[in-house]
Parts: sequence; structure tokens; C-alpha cells
Amino acid sequence: MSVSLSGPPTALAPFPPETLLRILSFVKDDETFKDIVLSSRQFHVLGKEELTRDMDWKKAEDVEPRLAEWRENPRRHRVKALNLRLFNYDHDFLVQRNIFASLDIFSNLSCLTIRNGRITSHIHTTVTQLQNLRQLRLMWCGIYAFERTNAPPATPFTVTSLVLHEVGSFDRAGQHLESLGPDALRARNLTLMPLALLSGLRSLTVSSEKSSWRVMQQAYCLLPDTRNLVDLKVTGPPSVEDPGPKPLPVLVVPLLTTFSGPHYIAASLMRSATQIAKVILTDDISAQQALQVIENLHPVGVRNIELTLEHWDADVLHEIAHRFTQCTRIKLVHRYWGPSDDFLFNFGVHHLPRTQIDTLLIHARPEDAVRQPPSLHTRFFADGFGHYSAKIRKWEADGAAGLRHVPPLPSEEDVREYFAVWVRYNPRLEVVSIGNRLWTRDVRGTVWTAGEEAEVEAEAA
Repeated sequence: MSVSLSGPPTALAPFPPETLLRILSFVKDDETFKDIVLSSRQFHVLGKEELTRDMDWKKAEDVEPRLAEWRENPRRHRVKALNLRLFNYDHDFLVQRNIFASLDIFSNLSCLTIRNGRITSHIHTTVTQLQNLRQLRLMWCGIYAFERTNAPPATPFTVTSLVLHEVGSFDRAGQHLESLGPDALRARNLTLMPLALLSGLRSLTVSSEKSSWRVMQQAYCLLPDTRNLVDLKVTGPPSVEDPGPKPLPVLVVPLLTTFSGPHYIAASLMRSATQIAKVILTDDISAQQALQVIENLHPVGVRNIELTLEHWDADVLHEIAHRFTQCTRIKLVHRYWGPSDDFLFNFGVHHLPRTQIDTLLIHARPEDAVRQPPSLHTRFFADGFGHYSAKIRKWEADGAAGLRHVPPLPSEEDVREYFAVWVRYNPRLEVVSIGNRLWTRDVRGTVWTAGEEAEVEAEAA
């Protein structure tokens, strides 16, 4: 019998998709479920979502009854992602152990997210039981430290991606462990996460919305045991806190190819990361700090580099173009001042021929744009230094009077004069940002089209 997929049954049409999904979750029999899914296009789409659903248990008190309910559900093996909260079980270790032990009913779970509460070492058993688990995400929670042991677990870990967001680590006495540093943790025979899990990681994200110091300390404690790491992201808010241990430890992560984080950690990693291809430094740094990181990067593999400078310095862009001849994408954000016309013109002539660059983004950070003085015209349209000086004096007078205007963007005629020269020396160039506006070259390679400021940020993302 062929089934025609049309609209939803009339009686159910007024209900939103969330309600219909909830109804589908109560259908236990596979044949009945199949018949419902084939009854309409809407149920067909919702049925596919139900079969591979991501479950989010928002209330901690629902975790135990939901687990009991799903234990009897024949479709439990279809659940791929689970998000649960544990803050009701901070000190009820027996209940928490039972919850972790019950998660093995989701045999095909690939992503597990645990939020809130303090997590006991019982999670170790859960993670090893879930043999299809690839990503573990711990968020806004604390975790008790693990005993440091090199003995392999009876069942190996399959997790390759670990995300820690606002996670604190404690010993049994409740002392925060991140502040101790990796050497002190070794001396106490402790580790923030099981060594067998860390050794198999390919991706690690450590982040905080409150403290840059915490995430950097966590990273320093975790990274010595992540020799197979390929992707590392460390993010925190702008901070004046102590950046970390001094002198900075040397971290050996030889397989690392992608790094995003503060330059302090980059300085510890880059000498050993010979395969690094993408580097994004997330903090505002001086030109000297940028040049130190660039000097330590292996010159052969780098394809993508992003930096934010406190003050524009042409030497940074010179060094990137000179050292990383295989680089295809450069993003250089500056907080104060910016490149001169002569620099931009001569950069295209003297440096672009050395590179493989197809994307070049040079602009002020959007929130700092009001601090920038008016841009010089190109050398082809210059009105003379006296005219420019008058514009600078007016801009400074407006600033003193509390009038902050975003400086005018270069006109299309201005920037096309640059690009006409640049493309002559580097025909690969396709995307350029100057003056916080994005320019792209058409498929014929002859016409440059100006976009909006928002497109610059989209390109960065």
C-alpha cells in the first residue's frame, strides 16, 4: 500500500511542532511509529527528528524519572545527544552514581552535555561504557580530581572532543586545583581529567565568561597530557589578571594544527607545534608580542593567521608576508591608527608577490572605529598634507567637544586603485577588507564589489 505524504491530520494541525514531538515520544511500538511518520509530510520530518533527537532535560529533578521512562523505550538506542543537569545531586553521590550508571541505556549516544552541580569520578565509568561517545561537554559545574594513573582502563575511551566551560576542579577537601599548576598536581598524584581520556583527545575547548586566569591555568594543567591534540581553543574575557605562570612552561603538542587563544599559551606551544596551520590570537597584543609569536611559528604550514594589535605596526604584516609564504588568509585588526597610503600601495608591490594570499583583512576593531582619525586619500587622489592636517585638527576638536564620528570609509575609486595594483602582483587575491568594508572580486577577476561592515565580521567568522 502506497502512502501519500500530505499535510498533517486535521485534528492535529493546530498544534506546534514541539507538542507533536512530545506526542511522538509516547509512541513505543515501532510499527505504530512508522505508520504515523508515513501519514503526512509534517510527521515525516518530525519523525526523523525524533529518531535522531537531541534531548535536553532542563530540570535536574526530571533526570531520574526520565531515565526510568527511557529504559523501557525501544527507541533509546536512537538518541544521539543528551543534555542534563545535576545541581540537585551535588552531595548525593549515591544518586549521582546511579544516574551515571543508567546512561548506558543510550548505547549510540555521541554527545553528552552535563551542566551544573559537582561531578564525581563515577563519570569515568559512564564515559568508558558509552562506546559511541565522541564529545563530552561539561558546563557551569565542578569536577572532583582524578587519581593520576597510567594504567589503561579496562574499556578504552572513545571521546575525541572535550569542552569545558566555567568548570572548576576540586580535591576532596574542596580546594580549587587550577591554581596549583601542573607540577604541583603531579606531586599530589592528581589530574583534572583521566589521563586515558586526555591522551585520546583530538579537540579541546576551555572557556570562561568570567576569568581569563582560570581558563589559562586549566589549559596549562591539561595540555601536558594531550599529545594527540589537533584543535585547541582557549577563550576568556579581556582581563588584567595575572596571565599565568612565569616563566611560561613549554608545552609539547606536536600534532596541533589549529589554535585559538591568548598569546601567552601560543608562546608556550608554538615551538613544538610544527604542523600548525591556523592561528587566532584572541587578546589585544603589542607589536613586539605579535612578532615573538610569529618568530616561533613554523614557517611552512601556516595558512591562516589572525591578530589584534593594540597599535598598528607595519612590521607585523611585513613579517607575516615574508615568513609565511604559503599563507592564504591574513586578518590584522588594529585598535589605534592604521596603515598609511604609501604602505598599502607598496605592500601590494613588494610583498604580495611572495605569498599565496587570497584573503586579506586589515581594519580597525568596530568598537574602536570612532577613535580612528580620518583616512588619507590614496596617493592618486591626495589633496596634499595641508588638507589632511586640517581634517585631523577638526577630528581632534570634535573629540574634545564630545562629538565622535566614525571616519568616512574609503570611496570605491580610492580602494580600486590599490586593488588594481595588488592583483597585478598577486592574481589569487579575491577578498580584501580596508576601512571596515569588505571587497570581493568577481569570477572574471576584473570587478571589485564593496560590501557592508557586517560582512567583514561574517568573513572573520
